Amino acid sequence: MTAWARYTSRRHLEPGEYVSRQGDPADHLILIEQGSVMIAKEVDGVPEPMVLGYRSTGEMLGEIALIREGPRTASVVATVPTQVLILHRDEFKDLMRNDPDFQDVLLETLIEQILEADVTRADYALTEAELFGQIASFSDEQRRLSEIIRLRQETISFIIHDLRNPINLASLAINMLELGADSPQEIEKYMGMARSAMEKMLRLIDSMLDVERLDAGEADLETSRADIMALLADVKTRFAAAALGRTVELIVEPDPDLPDLVIDANRIDRVLSNLLDNAFKFTPPGGTVTLRAYPVEEFVVFEVNDTGPGIPDDERERVFARFAQTEGGKDKRGFGLGLAFCRSAVLAHGGEIWVDEGDDGIGTKFIFTLPV
Repeated sequence: MTAWARYTSRRHLEPGEYVSRQGDPADHLILIEQGSVMIAKEVDGVPEPMVLGYRSTGEMLGEIALIREGPRTASVVATVPTQVLILHRDEFKDLMRNDPDFQDVLLETLIEQILEADVTRADYALTEAELFGQIASFSDEQRRLSEIIRLRQETISFIIHDLRNPINLASLAINMLELGADSPQEIEKYMGMARSAMEKMLRLIDSMLDVERLDAGEADLETSRADIMALLADVKTRFAAAALGRTVELIVEPDPDLPDLVIDANRIDRVLSNLLDNAFKFTPPGGTVTLRAYPVEEFVVFEVNDTGPGIPDDERERVFARFAQTEGGKDKRGFGLGLAFCRSAVLAHGGEIWVDEGDDGIGTKFIFTLPV
């Protein structure tokens, strides 16, 4: 650098002092004799200048702008007490023509600048990829949050809807009793309506609590040996009033050779009740709901068959999702939490549950198995 001193003028800079500013004419080259400078670029819309890099003793800068004869694209400011040599355009051209060493140094500097630019671009690309990843992650989180909010609102709406029907039924029964029933038979009828409504509300509440625990494996099954014939008889008795009120025939067909099962009888009773509730809900007046149970190898198979509108093949798996809705022709079917609970309870017992076409191609048949 001392070999070129006669071509240059020396300048001393204090920290924070500018060597050149962005936009200044590029009429000289800067050689750092001692110290360090920072290169900063102002960008529209960004309040603070962007730091592009640093140069220290022995390095040159401003050579590209000088060759291009364009304005400075960035500012240069001293970071420590610094001494620079200023090489003006005419002297620069003279050295380029007559000094091979200067040409080599300039070429090396340009190569270093190109390599440094490649590293900067790679770093920028990596930073950009990380930023886009963070943005994508944030977007995913926003979508998940929106979905959670939507499901929460949907869940509340379905719960309100499912509770309203039994509440209205219980309210009607109580009102009729308050108005005065004419006979013991009428009193028993309205009391039965109220009991049925209360049982339905309790099943809904229990289902809401149980689905989460069963799916997470946190619910302990209270298993004991259960008489399946007695369980089916009890279910038939409870649903006799519902069948009469809807003018739907209820048929219960247990195989006479049904074995006892080690099950959580309360939960399997609720599975049967939910399936029958669903069958009565979608079976028109004059239709039939059939409950069957029979042994097959190491399992007992339970069937609940209705003569309602049926469920399309491509929607049968969906019905076990919470608050699923399907389109069966003109009939829109909603299933609340009942079938979600049925699936969770049956799987917790080591069984399986699925939906099939009803008997003779009419309606829907829910089938589940429990191991012997």
